[in-house]
Amino acid sequence: MVLLLPMNYFFEWKKWRSVLNTIDTDLGSRTNFQAFMAGIVTGMLTPNMQGNFLGRMYYFPRRFRLNIILLTFWTNIGQFLIALIFGIISCSLIGVSVSQKMNDQFLVPLIVIVVIVAIIYFTVEKWNIGLRRFKFIRRFQGLIDNHQWFRLEVLLWGTLRYVVFSIQFWLSLIAFGGEPSLELILLVWQIYLWSTAAPSLILGKLFVRESIALWVLGGVGMGEMNIVFASLSIWVINLLIPTFIGIGVCKRETVKE
Repeated sequence: MVLLLPMNYFFEWKKWRSVLNTIDTDLGSRTNFQAFMAGIVTGMLTPNMQGNFLGRMYYFPRRFRLNIILLTFWTNIGQFLIALIFGIISCSLIGVSVSQKMNDQFLVPLIVIVVIVAIIYFTVEKWNIGLRRFKFIRRFQGLIDNHQWFRLEVLLWGTLRYVVFSIQFWLSLIAFGGEPSLELILLVWQIYLWSTAAPSLILGKLFVRESIALWVLGGVGMGEMNIVFASLSIWVINLLIPTFIGIGVCKRETVKE
């Protein structure tokens, strides 16, 4: 799990590089890296980890900040879409948790949500009704329209990252007594599906993911405390440790306007 941590955040870094390439700015590797780590810290301290743009934009001149906010939000939408797709695959194959069968009551709404999110994600630059009156929307649509590869890059790096942290969770469950199997990795996808959709306050969905893991993994033969500690291990390795590293790395600097 620990050895996979650098790979996990390497793919997140590649998404951040896609944002920088799209807004066509580069303040140097040191500043870019500090902004990236600051985003990890502010993401940890904001609801649903959606505040990663707060730390990132701080290091850039004001003229770039709105673009960073919008594009970072769009990378989060892309990661959300990935979690939905993998989660639906899992639910379709093995049902909702190990003790319940998936039926149209759950599957159809999930598919509808995926279709809606995908349409929004891939067609936002084509929207004209009622939106182009806002200057920042026109600017965002122009960026997306001129960088068509941005969304595909986000999905590529996001999918690779999703695979990595799914394997990390899978390894954590095995370490705490789970049986290594394809079904277990599919259940991990369900945990990420429901925890991504569930609201949370701060600290990276602490206790939210643990509660969902208990529900999803209730029939795999693992003890409740084993499931909780496996989930907490992932939180410590993938979120808490990078946050402390970010606090140590980030420096307060004067931003040139």
